[in-house]
Amino acid sequence: MTVPLPTPDDRKAPMRGLDPWAAPPSLAPTGGGGGDTRVQWGREIRTGAVVMAAVAAAVGPVLGLLWERLAPRVRLLVGGDALYLENPESQRAIAGDGTFLLLGVAVGLAAGVGVFLARRRSGVAETAGLALGAGLGAVLAWRLGELLEPSREEVRELARRLGEGALVDAPLTLNAPGALIGPAFGALLGHFVCMALWGPREPVRRPPVFPRWG
Repeated sequence: MTVPLPTPDDRKAPMRGLDPWAAPPSLAPTGGGGGDTRVQWGREIRTGAVVMAAVAAAVGPVLGLLWERLAPRVRLLVGGDALYLENPESQRAIAGDGTFLLLGVAVGLAAGVGVFLARRRSGVAETAGLALGAGLGAVLAWRLGELLEPSREEVRELARRLGEGALVDAPLTLNAPGALIGPAFGALLGHFVCMALWGPREPVRRPPVFPRWG
């Protein structure tokens, strides 16, 4: 049996189906995509900045006031022109740092839940703004708490007025800068827990159904 050879008209006719020798399609982006990407990035940056400012403004004053009110004070004994620790073995010197850390975690948890309730479809911008805002709020709380305390000169003047053997409170200070991580840790923890429990869910994709033969 002989096989007919293709004619010149058959060679010029387009092939049906996929042509393995065809050039691959161009992967260059279409016009206008760059502008949309810049607009989207600008919107994300603005959203993160708003969340950061709001969280810092809420965490800083609240944590600073709570720390100044609830932190235990170190007691000083007046001895002549010097001040001595009333109890050198007391743990109050580090209790202020622990109080700041625990209060920071609690305030951060409240901030994380608040951001989730305000924006349930939180993305990278909200999460980054939440973490940065909580960290900035911790620094503001630290400075605010120490600002509300009397200065060292005022404590010395009070000790001179009270005289020998009197007890005065030392100014509140943060000796462990690592305690500043508390608000950010609490904020992210609260936000992630809320997202895991009540966040939006992606639809479950069902596996394809294969035909049965036989």
